[in-house]
Amino acid sequence: MRPVTVSQVNEYIAKKLRDDYNLKGIVVEGEISGLSKSGQHYYLTLKDSDSQIRAAIWGSNAVKIDMSLVENGKKINAVCDISPYAKGGTY
Repeated sequence: MRPVTVSQVNEYIAKKLRDDYNLKGIVVEGEISGLSKSGQHYYLTLKDSDSQIRAAIWGSNAVKIDMSLVENGKKINAVCDISPYAKGGTY
């Protein structure tokens, strides 16, 4: 078996997730944690009692949302696409 690079693995996984129709417009229920802002973008973690997902709200989407409703400790239903950040190995 020929070795592959970390980048190749992450790019492969990213493509698989981006191409999966079941991960488009998915509604994820969770509690907001670790909310922060950088520029026009917001970063947060959605969590439940057993797991967590790191997430981002891009500036182009943030302008469409009442961001006063997005706060730490708040339980939400987030409509999202699962879109990995291959360079960081996160989604």
